[in-house]
Amino acid sequence: MDQITNFKDLCQFFSADSPAELNRRVYKGTDCGASISVRVGRIAKGTRRTKLVFRKGPKGIAVLKAAYDLQTGLALTHVSKGLEDLFDLKAAGKATVSNAMPSYSKLYRALVGHAKSGHKLLDSFTVERTFNASAGVFLVVVREDWTRDSTKWIHNGGDWSKLTLKSPLVSFSIQTIVEGSDVTVDGDEMTLPVATKAVDDWIKEMEAQASFYWDRDNSHWLAVRRDGKPAGWAKETWGKYSFDPDVPHNVRKGIRALVSGQSVGATPVAIPGCKGWTAQEDQAAGMMTY
Repeated sequence: MDQITNFKDLCQFFSADSPAELNRRVYKGTDCGASISVRVGRIAKGTRRTKLVFRKGPKGIAVLKAAYDLQTGLALTHVSKGLEDLFDLKAAGKATVSNAMPSYSKLYRALVGHAKSGHKLLDSFTVERTFNASAGVFLVVVREDWTRDSTKWIHNGGDWSKLTLKSPLVSFSIQTIVEGSDVTVDGDEMTLPVATKAVDDWIKEMEAQASFYWDRDNSHWLAVRRDGKPAGWAKETWGKYSFDPDVPHNVRKGIRALVSGQSVGATPVAIPGCKGWTAQEDQAAGMMTY
């Protein structure tokens, strides 16, 4: 399988029998114990073309006389909220003064300018054409690209019981919380269709980031000094030690004894059996090794 195009593919990719099993499979299948969130529902898109009829009113004010849906040819008793905001209209079908464009000539120049440049008046509205129908009457055809989003996100711990392999899946994300740290590694939203390679690549990247933060935030770093001068670093992580290659083996032994026998703070402490050698807590020590 090269692509994930629906819930069935997603479950197959993670070896889950149903959407409700996805989080358990993702958790067990990743070293960092990741979780998955899904965006379900439908996103409908379409285009609405509306013809607006303006007439020059008293004192040059632009008055909306009528509006028509060009797909059905029917007169509209009201226009969309977006068009109302665009022209500052209150209603269609009756004479309504546009307060936003008090001058008919200004309205004409503005709309013709937009039509010539192809400029979008708003993100979802484009004037297709403008023309004078007769003296004092001006027609505007506006194309509205609309989107109706009925989707919702369901996260780990949410109600997955109603989801099936046929439920409409729009996108998903995979993320993790690093144990022993305040860090979260959040993935981008993956919108279907998604290449399985992209999912594999993100899981590898997430695992690497989680490993970095876990090691950083669950380790005790020690700055090692000899006669007061920097001589390397040491790291203890849940009883496991690693050392700067420049730290001698007898000093490493002394550090193990030191750390297991007492708490090492920010003040230099003598390393047992190593004259002139000290160690002190310093989270910055050795960070360049990552």
